[in-house]
Amino acid sequence: MKAFRPFIRNTFAGLMIGGFMCWGAVFAAAEVSIETSIQPSRAAVGEPFRLTIVVTGAGAGVRPPKLPEFDTFRSYSQGHSEEVSFINGKTTSRSVFQYVLIPSEPGHQRIDGIEVEVGNRKYQTGVLEVDVEGASQAAASKVARPQATVVPPADRSLPPEYMTGQEIFVKAWVDREEVYINQPVYLTYTIYTRTSATFKGFDDEPVTTGFWVEEFPPQGLATRHEKNIGGYRYVIADVRTLALFPTQAGEYEIVPGTLKADVEVREGDPFQRFFSRDIFGRRVYQTRNVVTRVEPRLLQTETVPIHVKPFPAAGMPEGFKGAVGRYTLEASVDQTRVDAGQPVTLVVKLSGEGNLNIVEMPKIPDLTDFKIYDSASSLDLRKDRFVVEGQKVQETVLVPRRPGSFEVPSLSFVYFDPVREQYVTLKTRSVKIEVEGDPDAMPEAAPSPNTALPAAPAPASPSSVPLLAEDIRYLQITPDSSKGLGTPLFLTRRYWMFLASAMGLALFFILAGWIAGWLRNSSGGKRHRRSLAVARKRLQKARPHLRPGQEKQFYQALSKSVHGYFGDKLGLDAGAVSLGVIESRWQQKCSAEDLLRIRQLFAEMDYGRFAIANASFEEMKKSFENAADLMSDLERKRI
Repeated sequence: MKAFRPFIRNTFAGLMIGGFMCWGAVFAAAEVSIETSIQPSRAAVGEPFRLTIVVTGAGAGVRPPKLPEFDTFRSYSQGHSEEVSFINGKTTSRSVFQYVLIPSEPGHQRIDGIEVEVGNRKYQTGVLEVDVEGASQAAASKVARPQATVVPPADRSLPPEYMTGQEIFVKAWVDREEVYINQPVYLTYTIYTRTSATFKGFDDEPVTTGFWVEEFPPQGLATRHEKNIGGYRYVIADVRTLALFPTQAGEYEIVPGTLKADVEVREGDPFQRFFSRDIFGRRVYQTRNVVTRVEPRLLQTETVPIHVKPFPAAGMPEGFKGAVGRYTLEASVDQTRVDAGQPVTLVVKLSGEGNLNIVEMPKIPDLTDFKIYDSASSLDLRKDRFVVEGQKVQETVLVPRRPGSFEVPSLSFVYFDPVREQYVTLKTRSVKIEVEGDPDAMPEAAPSPNTALPAAPAPASPSSVPLLAEDIRYLQITPDSSKGLGTPLFLTRRYWMFLASAMGLALFFILAGWIAGWLRNSSGGKRHRRSLAVARKRLQKARPHLRPGQEKQFYQALSKSVHGYFGDKLGLDAGAVSLGVIESRWQQKCSAEDLLRIRQLFAEMDYGRFAIANASFEEMKKSFENAADLMSDLERKRI
């Protein structure tokens, strides 16, 4: 009998979990709504359309929409934002995805339905239609605008000498080669061409391991310059720009990938005339005796080295949590005078330039005179000025417990300014709240242990309780009460269909429970479950080295414990575990905050093992505590 206990237990667990998942999926699917919009409805060739997809009620189960392959558009992601609200005990989520579509042909264009995946269900959006005008139509319908000033290309974008003379080539370059952690470095792709060409996107995307990537939207037609290089006249165009935020210190090399372009090869023209106004636009042929053919080209460029510096240890405030950029902080309440028991909303706004995705908002201190509820948070990220900037808003509901005058203390936020190379501490003003009401009408506090309780009243005797009325009425069955009942339930077709469906569903969950139990008892499942316990034992081996003079031994033992833990979690050998592998496997499972903590822990271990200067005892102790807390939190979140 004991041998069947695991099977029975797993079968019951499968039935329960499967039932809840099925009902949960039904209710979740019923609440999901998807809205799509595109602005404007009419634009010229090369001018951007802004596509917005809003998914409501999907929670964390929504995945980025899959745009179809467009023949007449180039599409670029402009980021997305997440909003979560708690209103009257009900949680509402809202995911907003934004894209830029650049049309390449005039006419009435149709955008077919876009697939959105929520959990295990797939949804299809409606069809969108736009009108695209040609260059001549746009010129006739719009007021003439002044031409932009021609700006010479950056020196970093200029090619090496061995590239000059080629018909077309690409150069990937960065605005700076040395940055701090979380300081943006801008990677730009510049195409040089002496013939008519059309940029077709990327054949191989760039490899940016170790960086948080934000892509800037295109500017419509690529901004063009002209320059004489090595005796050749080139048209120069920046076709793509990325913002890269390094997550840890070290030496990196970015593999820029491979670009695609259609190049016009012109035969029969001895003068090789150059049509600069056709670059990346519509083709115009002015020589009838020239034979022109278009052939695809793959354009490659050199790797880009970047040196990432750690944060300066001198002057680092205690509350610094890795935020880099330039920010402003505000705190306010929706009302400063309320009645006792009525809610007050505290709004904290953090605005500025930087990677707000991973920035942690200031923590609300403990307010003993208020009940505190997290209500909503939102992130608005903008990249239209070719700077990653935006605003992060956190709303907290405060419910006063009693009347009186109260004060919400000042909130602080610390960030590192890479331009001035110093830490900056922002503080909000304290907020005063006047709570009105009768103190006697408020709920009384619980009595102290020393307070004597009033004596309980003596129980009433049965004779002292008068009988007011009888409330029980008996049912009487007559001989004719069975007439008109119809066909018995067990003889109906619906009954047997329901019974067959229930039996089939039960067999399915029994099989699922058996498979789940088998997987849990397999070696991989045991290894995954025991990962934390094994990691703690390994972590204890690092504790004896937690003393001055044994820094290398300490960080080696700590690294062995951490690598072993992630190896057990991922089903890999400890030697095969790296930060890149963890990020690729857990990109969808972990929050941005957890990924940042993992990166910081690996950076601390690498610094402790390979740095010339020895770490201090406080740094070693902090690394030990960070490793233990991180592994415990990941287990608690069942990652």
